[in-house]
Amino acid sequence: MKQGPTAVVRGNMSRWSWQAGRLAVLAFALFAITSPSAEAAPARLEWVESPRLLDCGAGTVPCFRLTLNIVDERGAAAGVELPDNLIETNGLSVRLGEHDVRPFYAAGISSTEKRGRVALVLVDVSGSMNNRMSDGRSRFEISKVAALNFLEGFQAGADRIAIVPFASRGVAETIRQAKFATTWEEARQQVLGLPVPETRNNTGLYSAVSLGIDRIERELKQVSGSPEALLLVMTDGRNDVRPGDDPDLLTGPAGLALVEQKVKGKGIQVFAVGFGDSRSIDEAALRRISTKSYLTDNPGELARVFGEARALLNSRLRLTLRCPEPWRSRSDLAGQPLHFRVALQLTGQKTLYSAERVWNPPQMSIPMPDGACDEAEKAAYIQSPNAPTSGPRLRPLLVFVGLSLLLAILWFLLPRLIWRPRYVEEAAEIKPDRFAMTMRTRVGGYQGHPGSVEPPAGFGRKKAPEGRAPVDRTVVQPRRGDGTRTRLN
Repeated sequence: MKQGPTAVVRGNMSRWSWQAGRLAVLAFALFAITSPSAEAAPARLEWVESPRLLDCGAGTVPCFRLTLNIVDERGAAAGVELPDNLIETNGLSVRLGEHDVRPFYAAGISSTEKRGRVALVLVDVSGSMNNRMSDGRSRFEISKVAALNFLEGFQAGADRIAIVPFASRGVAETIRQAKFATTWEEARQQVLGLPVPETRNNTGLYSAVSLGIDRIERELKQVSGSPEALLLVMTDGRNDVRPGDDPDLLTGPAGLALVEQKVKGKGIQVFAVGFGDSRSIDEAALRRISTKSYLTDNPGELARVFGEARALLNSRLRLTLRCPEPWRSRSDLAGQPLHFRVALQLTGQKTLYSAERVWNPPQMSIPMPDGACDEAEKAAYIQSPNAPTSGPRLRPLLVFVGLSLLLAILWFLLPRLIWRPRYVEEAAEIKPDRFAMTMRTRVGGYQGHPGSVEPPAGFGRKKAPEGRAPVDRTVVQPRRGDGTRTRLN
Protein backbone atom coordinates (compact mmCIF):
# COMPACT_ATOMS: atom_id res chain seq x y z
CA MET A 1 0.00 0.00 0.00
CA LYS A 2 1.37 3.31 -0.99
CA GLN A 3 1.78 5.89 1.83
CA GLY A 4 0.90 9.52 1.43
CA PRO A 5 3.20 12.48 2.13
CA THR A 6 1.63 13.06 5.54
CA ALA A 7 2.37 9.51 6.69
CA VAL A 8 5.99 9.79 5.53
CA VAL A 9 6.51 13.03 7.49
CA ARG A 10 4.99 11.51 10.62
CA GLY A 11 7.28 8.49 10.31
CA ASN A 12 10.38 10.67 9.93
CA MET A 13 9.36 12.81 12.95
CA SER A 14 8.87 9.66 15.01
CA ARG A 15 12.35 8.43 14.11
CA TRP A 16 13.83 11.90 14.86
CA SER A 17 12.12 11.98 18.28
CA TRP A 18 13.48 8.55 19.11
CA GLN A 19 17.03 9.58 18.15
CA ALA A 20 16.71 12.80 20.15
CA GLY A 21 15.57 10.81 23.18
CA ARG A 22 18.60 8.53 22.90
CA LEU A 23 20.92 11.53 22.73
CA ALA A 24 19.27 13.07 25.80
CA VAL A 25 19.67 9.89 27.82
CA LEU A 26 23.32 9.57 26.76
CA ALA A 27 24.05 13.20 27.68
CA PHE A 28 22.43 12.74 31.10
CA ALA A 29 24.52 9.62 31.73
CA LEU A 30 27.73 11.41 30.76
CA PHE A 31 26.84 14.31 33.02
CA ALA A 32 26.14 11.98 35.95
CA ILE A 33 29.48 10.20 35.46
CA THR A 34 31.59 13.34 35.12
CA SER A 35 29.81 15.52 37.69
CA PRO A 36 31.83 16.57 40.75
CA SER A 37 29.19 15.22 43.11
CA ALA A 38 29.68 11.74 41.69
CA GLU A 39 33.44 11.98 42.06
CA ALA A 40 33.11 13.21 45.64
CA ALA A 41 30.90 10.34 46.76
CA PRO A 42 32.41 8.98 49.98
CA ALA A 43 33.86 5.52 49.66
CA ARG A 44 35.84 4.72 52.81
CA LEU A 45 37.66 5.97 55.88
CA GLU A 46 41.38 6.33 55.37
CA TRP A 47 43.86 6.39 58.24
CA VAL A 48 45.86 9.60 58.54
CA GLU A 49 48.25 8.33 61.19
CA SER A 50 48.68 5.39 63.51
CA PRO A 51 46.64 5.37 66.75
CA ARG A 52 48.31 7.56 69.37
CA LEU A 53 48.47 6.76 73.08
CA LEU A 54 47.49 9.84 75.10
CA ASP A 55 47.81 11.13 78.64
CA CYS A 56 44.43 12.60 79.55
CA GLY A 57 45.56 13.73 83.00
CA ALA A 58 42.73 12.00 84.90
CA GLY A 59 42.71 8.42 86.04
CA THR A 60 45.02 5.66 84.92
CA VAL A 61 42.99 4.13 82.06
CA PRO A 62 44.91 4.57 78.77
CA CYS A 63 43.32 6.62 75.99
CA PHE A 64 43.89 6.63 72.23
CA ARG A 65 43.38 9.26 69.54
CA LEU A 66 42.40 8.10 66.04
CA THR A 67 42.64 10.40 63.01
CA LEU A 68 41.07 9.54 59.66
CA ASN A 69 39.98 11.09 56.34
CA ILE A 70 36.74 10.50 54.45
CA VAL A 71 37.90 9.89 50.89
CA ASP A 72 36.31 8.95 47.57
CA GLU A 73 37.26 6.19 45.14
CA ARG A 74 40.33 8.12 43.95
CA GLY A 75 41.58 8.78 47.48
CA ALA A 76 40.69 12.50 47.36
CA ALA A 77 38.78 14.28 50.11
CA ALA A 78 35.07 13.54 49.77
CA GLY A 79 34.00 16.84 51.33
CA VAL A 80 31.34 15.36 53.61
CA GLU A 81 29.74 17.73 56.10
CA LEU A 82 29.85 16.14 59.53
CA PRO A 83 27.48 17.04 62.39
CA ASP A 84 28.87 19.17 65.17
CA ASN A 85 28.33 16.42 67.75
CA LEU A 86 29.17 13.01 66.33
CA ILE A 87 28.76 11.31 69.72
CA GLU A 88 25.02 12.01 69.94
CA THR A 89 24.33 10.65 66.44
CA ASN A 90 25.37 7.11 67.49
CA GLY A 91 26.68 6.59 63.97
CA LEU A 92 30.32 6.27 65.01
CA SER A 93 31.80 3.08 66.45
CA VAL A 94 35.25 1.61 66.99
CA ARG A 95 36.16 -2.05 67.04
CA LEU A 96 39.10 -2.60 69.40
CA GLY A 97 40.11 -6.24 69.28
CA GLU A 98 36.99 -8.13 70.31
CA HIS A 99 35.39 -5.10 71.97
CA ASP A 100 33.03 -2.44 70.62
CA VAL A 101 34.10 0.90 72.08
CA ARG A 102 32.21 4.16 71.95
CA PRO A 103 34.49 7.23 71.76
CA PHE A 104 34.02 9.88 74.42
CA TYR A 105 35.14 12.61 71.98
CA ALA A 106 34.73 13.01 68.22
CA ALA A 107 34.93 16.01 65.92
CA GLY A 108 35.46 16.85 62.28
CA ILE A 109 38.24 19.31 61.56
CA SER A 110 36.01 20.93 58.96
CA SER A 111 33.27 21.55 61.53
CA THR A 112 33.14 24.28 64.15
CA GLU A 113 36.48 23.24 65.62
CA LYS A 114 39.52 24.81 63.98
CA ARG A 115 42.98 23.46 64.54
CA GLY A 116 46.33 24.73 63.38
CA ARG A 117 48.71 23.00 61.01
CA VAL A 118 52.43 22.34 61.16
CA ALA A 119 53.62 21.63 57.62
CA LEU A 120 57.14 21.18 56.28
CA VAL A 121 57.56 21.33 52.50
CA LEU A 122 60.81 19.84 51.17
CA VAL A 123 61.71 20.90 47.62
CA ASP A 124 64.27 18.94 45.61
CA VAL A 125 66.98 21.25 44.19
CA SER A 126 69.13 18.58 42.53
CA GLY A 127 70.59 19.24 39.09
CA SER A 128 67.83 17.35 37.26
CA MET A 129 65.26 19.88 38.52
CA ASN A 130 66.51 22.24 35.76
CA ASN A 131 65.08 19.92 33.08
CA ARG A 132 62.13 21.28 31.11
CA MET A 133 58.61 19.92 31.17
CA SER A 134 55.98 19.86 28.45
CA ASP A 135 55.01 23.52 28.85
CA GLY A 136 58.61 24.74 28.62
CA ARG A 137 59.07 25.57 32.30
CA SER A 138 61.67 23.81 34.41
CA ARG A 139 60.67 21.33 37.08
CA PHE A 140 62.03 23.73 39.70
CA GLU A 141 59.84 26.61 38.47
CA ILE A 142 56.77 24.38 38.52
CA SER A 143 57.56 23.21 42.05
CA LYS A 144 57.68 26.83 43.23
CA VAL A 145 54.27 27.53 41.68
CA ALA A 146 52.87 24.39 43.33
CA ALA A 147 54.28 25.46 46.72
CA LEU A 148 52.62 28.87 46.37
CA ASN A 149 49.32 27.15 45.58
CA PHE A 150 49.71 25.07 48.72
CA LEU A 151 49.80 28.26 50.79
CA GLU A 152 46.21 29.11 49.80
CA GLY A 153 43.98 29.01 52.83
CA PHE A 154 46.86 29.81 55.20
CA GLN A 155 45.51 30.76 58.65
CA ALA A 156 47.70 33.40 60.23
CA GLY A 157 48.36 32.72 63.89
CA ALA A 158 47.24 29.09 63.65
CA ASP A 159 49.35 27.56 60.86
CA ARG A 160 53.11 27.14 60.84
CA ILE A 161 54.70 26.28 57.49
CA ALA A 162 58.32 25.98 56.41
CA ILE A 163 59.58 25.57 52.83
CA VAL A 164 63.07 24.07 52.77
CA PRO A 165 65.33 23.00 49.85
CA PHE A 166 67.34 19.77 49.91
CA ALA A 167 69.92 18.17 47.66
CA SER A 168 72.97 16.14 48.73
CA ARG A 169 75.15 18.68 50.57
CA GLY A 170 74.37 20.28 53.92
CA VAL A 171 71.09 18.36 54.11
CA ALA A 172 71.02 17.89 57.89
CA GLU A 173 72.06 21.46 58.71
CA THR A 174 69.53 23.02 56.31
CA ILE A 175 66.54 21.02 57.54
CA ARG A 176 67.39 21.33 61.23
CA GLN A 177 67.60 25.12 60.90
CA ALA A 178 64.24 25.37 59.12
CA LYS A 179 62.19 28.33 60.31
CA PHE A 180 58.42 27.89 60.41
CA ALA A 181 56.53 30.90 59.11
CA THR A 182 53.47 32.14 61.00
CA THR A 183 52.23 34.58 58.30
CA TRP A 184 51.40 34.06 54.64
CA GLU A 185 53.87 36.70 53.46
CA GLU A 186 56.71 35.13 55.43
CA ALA A 187 55.94 31.72 53.91
CA ARG A 188 55.74 33.27 50.43
CA GLN A 189 59.20 34.79 50.86
CA GLN A 190 60.55 31.36 51.74
CA VAL A 191 59.20 29.98 48.45
CA LEU A 192 60.63 32.86 46.43
CA GLY A 193 63.98 32.46 48.22
CA LEU A 194 64.52 28.82 47.18
CA PRO A 195 68.00 28.47 45.62
CA VAL A 196 68.33 27.63 41.95
CA PRO A 197 69.41 23.99 41.48
CA GLU A 198 73.07 23.43 40.68
CA THR A 199 74.25 20.83 38.18
CA ARG A 200 76.55 19.15 40.71
CA ASN A 201 73.70 18.56 43.20
CA ASN A 202 72.48 15.01 43.76
CA THR A 203 69.48 13.82 45.82
CA GLY A 204 69.60 12.73 49.47
CA LEU A 205 65.93 11.77 49.48
CA TYR A 206 65.95 9.21 52.30
CA SER A 207 67.83 11.46 54.71
CA ALA A 208 65.64 14.45 53.85
CA VAL A 209 62.47 12.57 54.80
CA SER A 210 64.01 11.23 58.02
CA LEU A 211 65.34 14.63 59.10
CA GLY A 212 62.07 16.30 58.10
CA ILE A 213 60.11 14.06 60.49
CA ASP A 214 62.53 14.92 63.30
CA ARG A 215 62.16 18.64 62.59
CA ILE A 216 58.35 18.45 62.67
CA GLU A 217 58.44 16.56 65.98
CA ARG A 218 60.64 19.26 67.50
CA GLU A 219 58.28 21.98 66.24
CA LEU A 220 55.21 20.20 67.63
CA LYS A 221 56.73 20.30 71.12
CA GLN A 222 56.85 24.10 70.92
CA VAL A 223 53.21 24.49 69.85
CA SER A 224 50.27 24.29 72.23
CA GLY A 225 47.29 22.10 71.49
CA SER A 226 47.23 19.29 68.93
CA PRO A 227 47.85 20.76 65.46
CA GLU A 228 47.80 18.69 62.30
CA ALA A 229 51.25 17.67 61.09
CA LEU A 230 52.26 17.14 57.47
CA LEU A 231 55.51 16.53 55.63
CA LEU A 232 55.28 17.26 51.89
CA VAL A 233 58.19 16.14 49.68
CA MET A 234 58.57 17.24 46.04
CA THR A 235 61.15 15.38 44.01
CA ASP A 236 61.75 14.36 40.42
CA GLY A 237 63.89 11.31 40.93
CA ARG A 238 65.25 8.81 43.38
CA ASN A 239 67.75 8.66 46.23
CA ASP A 240 71.07 9.45 44.49
CA VAL A 241 74.14 9.78 46.73
CA ARG A 242 77.65 9.88 45.25
CA PRO A 243 81.23 10.53 46.41
CA GLY A 244 81.64 14.12 47.56
CA ASP A 245 78.16 14.33 49.06
CA ASP A 246 77.42 14.41 52.80
CA PRO A 247 79.06 11.33 54.36
CA ASP A 248 76.14 10.48 56.65
CA LEU A 249 73.36 10.33 54.04
CA LEU A 250 71.15 7.23 54.05
CA THR A 251 71.58 4.94 51.06
CA GLY A 252 70.68 1.49 49.82
CA PRO A 253 68.04 -0.97 51.06
CA ALA A 254 69.09 -0.45 54.69
CA GLY A 255 68.52 3.31 54.49
CA LEU A 256 65.18 2.83 52.76
CA ALA A 257 64.02 0.34 55.41
CA LEU A 258 65.07 2.73 58.19
CA VAL A 259 63.04 5.62 56.76
CA GLU A 260 60.05 3.36 56.08
CA GLN A 261 60.00 2.21 59.71
CA LYS A 262 60.27 5.80 60.90
CA VAL A 263 57.33 6.94 58.77
CA LYS A 264 55.12 4.13 60.06
CA GLY A 265 56.10 4.59 63.71
CA LYS A 266 55.98 8.37 64.14
CA GLY A 267 52.37 8.98 63.09
CA ILE A 268 53.15 12.01 60.90
CA GLN A 269 51.48 12.09 57.50
CA VAL A 270 54.02 12.20 54.68
CA PHE A 271 52.99 13.15 51.12
CA ALA A 272 55.56 12.32 48.43
CA VAL A 273 55.04 13.93 45.02
CA GLY A 274 57.17 12.62 42.18
CA PHE A 275 56.91 14.61 38.95
CA GLY A 276 58.84 14.66 35.71
CA ASP A 277 60.10 11.67 33.74
CA SER A 278 58.30 8.60 35.13
CA ARG A 279 61.23 6.38 34.10
CA SER A 280 63.58 8.21 36.48
CA ILE A 281 61.21 8.15 39.48
CA ASP A 282 61.59 5.33 41.99
CA GLU A 283 57.87 4.75 42.46
CA ALA A 284 58.30 1.81 44.86
CA ALA A 285 60.59 3.83 47.14
CA LEU A 286 58.20 6.79 47.20
CA ARG A 287 55.39 4.52 48.38
CA ARG A 288 57.53 3.11 51.19
CA ILE A 289 58.75 6.46 52.55
CA SER A 290 55.32 8.12 52.56
CA THR A 291 51.79 7.59 53.75
CA LYS A 292 50.45 8.82 50.40
CA SER A 293 52.34 9.22 47.12
CA TYR A 294 51.53 10.86 43.77
CA LEU A 295 53.20 10.54 40.37
CA THR A 296 52.60 12.98 37.54
CA ASP A 297 54.33 14.43 34.48
CA ASN A 298 51.69 17.10 33.86
CA PRO A 299 52.22 20.57 35.38
CA GLY A 300 48.46 21.10 35.64
CA GLU A 301 48.07 17.77 37.41
CA LEU A 302 50.63 18.84 40.00
CA ALA A 303 48.39 21.76 41.03
CA ARG A 304 45.50 19.33 41.49
CA VAL A 305 47.67 17.07 43.64
CA PHE A 306 48.57 19.95 45.94
CA GLY A 307 44.91 20.93 46.16
CA GLU A 308 44.01 17.41 47.26
CA ALA A 309 46.77 17.41 49.85
CA ARG A 310 45.48 20.67 51.29
CA ALA A 311 41.88 19.38 51.27
CA LEU A 312 42.86 16.20 53.10
CA LEU A 313 44.71 18.24 55.69
CA ASN A 314 41.62 20.38 56.36
CA SER A 315 38.99 17.60 56.43
CA ARG A 316 39.90 15.22 59.19
CA LEU A 317 37.84 13.04 61.49
CA ARG A 318 39.39 12.89 64.95
CA LEU A 319 38.08 10.76 67.78
CA THR A 320 39.35 9.79 71.22
CA LEU A 321 38.42 6.71 73.23
CA ARG A 322 39.13 5.06 76.57
CA CYS A 323 40.39 1.47 76.62
CA PRO A 324 37.94 -1.13 77.95
CA GLU A 325 38.71 -4.11 80.15
CA PRO A 326 41.24 -5.70 80.53
CA TRP A 327 43.47 -2.70 79.68
CA ARG A 328 43.08 -0.57 82.81
CA SER A 329 46.58 0.93 82.87
CA ARG A 330 49.51 1.47 80.55
CA SER A 331 51.31 -1.46 82.14
CA ASP A 332 48.56 -3.75 80.78
CA LEU A 333 49.49 -2.67 77.23
CA ALA A 334 53.08 -3.93 77.36
CA GLY A 335 53.57 -6.53 74.65
CA GLN A 336 49.87 -6.36 73.67
CA PRO A 337 49.26 -5.13 70.06
CA LEU A 338 45.86 -3.50 69.62
CA HIS A 339 43.78 -3.76 66.44
CA PHE A 340 41.55 -0.78 65.57
CA ARG A 341 38.76 -0.54 63.00
CA VAL A 342 36.38 2.43 62.66
CA ALA A 343 32.86 2.57 61.18
CA LEU A 344 30.91 5.77 60.38
CA GLN A 345 27.28 5.82 59.29
CA LEU A 346 26.40 8.97 57.36
CA THR A 347 22.88 10.36 57.29
CA GLY A 348 20.91 8.71 54.51
CA GLN A 349 23.98 6.96 53.12
CA LYS A 350 25.86 3.74 53.52
CA THR A 351 28.23 3.00 56.38
CA LEU A 352 31.89 3.79 55.76
CA TYR A 353 34.59 1.50 57.13
CA SER A 354 38.31 1.86 57.65
CA ALA A 355 40.98 -0.74 57.17
CA GLU A 356 42.36 -2.38 60.28
CA ARG A 357 45.27 -0.52 61.85
CA VAL A 358 47.54 -2.14 64.44
CA TRP A 359 49.15 -0.27 67.34
CA ASN A 360 52.36 -2.01 68.40
CA PRO A 361 53.67 -1.28 71.94
CA PRO A 362 57.13 -2.09 73.31
CA GLN A 363 57.57 -5.75 74.08
CA MET A 364 59.50 -5.47 77.35
CA SER A 365 58.56 -2.08 78.84
CA ILE A 366 55.56 0.06 79.67
CA PRO A 367 54.56 2.22 76.67
CA MET A 368 54.90 5.96 77.10
CA PRO A 369 52.23 8.42 75.86
CA ASP A 370 52.71 9.95 72.40
CA GLY A 371 51.06 13.17 73.54
CA ALA A 372 48.44 14.69 75.80
CA CYS A 373 44.73 15.37 75.42
CA ASP A 374 43.83 18.91 74.50
CA GLU A 375 41.31 20.94 76.49
CA ALA A 376 38.30 19.76 74.47
CA GLU A 377 39.26 16.12 74.90
CA LYS A 378 39.84 16.54 78.64
CA ALA A 379 36.43 18.17 79.11
CA ALA A 380 34.74 15.34 77.19
CA TYR A 381 36.72 12.77 79.17
CA ILE A 382 35.47 14.13 82.50
CA GLN A 383 31.85 14.46 81.35
CA SER A 384 31.67 11.05 79.67
CA PRO A 385 29.77 8.16 81.32
CA ASN A 386 31.81 5.90 83.60
CA ALA A 387 34.52 8.52 83.87
CA PRO A 388 37.01 7.64 86.63
CA THR A 389 36.75 9.61 89.84
CA SER A 390 39.55 10.78 92.07
CA GLY A 391 39.76 7.33 93.61
CA PRO A 392 42.43 6.00 91.26
CA ARG A 393 44.64 8.94 92.20
CA LEU A 394 45.21 7.24 95.59
CA ARG A 395 47.05 4.46 93.86
CA PRO A 396 50.35 6.38 93.47
CA LEU A 397 50.14 7.43 97.14
CA LEU A 398 49.57 3.85 98.28
CA VAL A 399 52.48 2.65 96.17
CA PHE A 400 54.71 5.33 97.68
CA VAL A 401 53.72 4.40 101.25
CA GLY A 402 54.25 0.70 100.56
CA LEU A 403 57.70 1.25 99.10
CA SER A 404 58.64 3.47 102.04
CA LEU A 405 57.65 0.76 104.54
CA LEU A 406 59.60 -1.84 102.60
CA LEU A 407 62.68 0.38 102.57
CA ALA A 408 62.40 0.98 106.32
CA ILE A 409 62.21 -2.78 107.00
CA LEU A 410 65.23 -3.48 104.80
CA TRP A 411 67.24 -0.67 106.36
CA PHE A 412 66.46 -1.03 110.08
CA LEU A 413 64.93 -4.44 110.86
CA LEU A 414 66.56 -6.88 108.47
CA PRO A 415 70.20 -6.15 109.49
CA ARG A 416 69.28 -6.75 113.16
CA LEU A 417 67.88 -10.13 112.26
CA ILE A 418 70.91 -11.16 110.23
CA TRP A 419 73.69 -9.78 112.47
CA ARG A 420 71.94 -10.06 115.86
CA PRO A 421 75.07 -10.76 118.06
CA ARG A 422 76.76 -7.62 116.80
CA TYR A 423 73.77 -5.43 117.63
CA VAL A 424 73.47 -7.05 121.09
CA GLU A 425 77.09 -6.15 121.91
CA GLU A 426 76.62 -2.58 120.69
CA ALA A 427 73.55 -2.26 122.84
CA ALA A 428 75.52 -3.55 125.86
CA GLU A 429 78.16 -0.84 125.47
CA ILE A 430 75.74 1.83 126.57
CA LYS A 431 74.99 0.12 129.93
CA PRO A 432 76.20 1.99 133.07
CA ASP A 433 78.48 -0.83 134.28
CA ARG A 434 80.15 -1.42 130.93
CA PHE A 435 83.30 0.49 131.87
CA ALA A 436 83.44 -1.21 135.25
CA MET A 437 83.31 -4.64 133.63
CA THR A 438 86.10 -3.83 131.21
CA MET A 439 88.33 -2.51 133.99
CA ARG A 440 88.39 -5.77 135.92
CA THR A 441 91.72 -7.48 136.23
CA ARG A 442 92.35 -11.18 135.92
CA VAL A 443 94.34 -11.44 139.22
CA GLY A 444 91.68 -12.00 141.88
CA GLY A 445 87.98 -12.49 142.15
CA TYR A 446 85.21 -9.87 142.26
CA GLN A 447 81.49 -10.29 142.88
CA GLY A 448 81.50 -13.92 142.09
CA HIS A 449 83.49 -13.57 138.85
CA PRO A 450 86.62 -15.70 139.08
CA GLY A 451 89.83 -14.21 137.71
CA SER A 452 88.83 -10.62 138.35
CA VAL A 453 89.41 -8.02 141.08
CA GLU A 454 87.44 -5.03 142.28
CA PRO A 455 88.13 -1.95 140.09
CA PRO A 456 89.54 1.22 141.61
CA ALA A 457 87.26 3.42 143.63
CA GLY A 458 84.95 5.46 141.43
CA PHE A 459 84.98 3.06 138.45
CA GLY A 460 82.54 0.40 139.59
CA ARG A 461 78.98 0.29 140.72
CA LYS A 462 79.95 1.36 144.20
CA LYS A 463 80.23 4.99 145.03
CA ALA A 464 83.67 6.49 145.40
CA PRO A 465 85.00 6.50 148.99
CA GLU A 466 85.03 9.66 150.98
CA GLY A 467 88.05 11.82 150.33
CA ARG A 468 88.69 10.86 146.66
CA ALA A 469 88.74 13.83 144.36
CA PRO A 470 88.81 14.13 140.56
CA VAL A 471 92.48 15.20 140.76
CA ASP A 472 93.55 11.91 142.39
CA ARG A 473 95.89 9.86 140.18
CA THR A 474 95.26 6.33 139.05
CA VAL A 475 98.40 4.25 139.34
CA VAL A 476 98.80 1.43 136.81
CA GLN A 477 100.64 -1.57 138.26
CA PRO A 478 102.99 -3.61 136.06
CA ARG A 479 101.72 -7.04 135.11
CA ARG A 480 103.54 -9.81 136.84
CA GLY A 481 105.49 -12.25 134.70
CA ASP A 482 105.43 -10.05 131.56
CA GLY A 483 108.71 -8.22 132.06
CA THR A 484 108.53 -4.45 131.88
CA ARG A 485 105.35 -4.29 129.74
CA THR A 486 102.37 -2.64 131.40
CA ARG A 487 98.69 -2.52 130.50
CA LEU A 488 95.33 -1.78 132.03
CA ASN A 489 93.54 -4.87 133.29
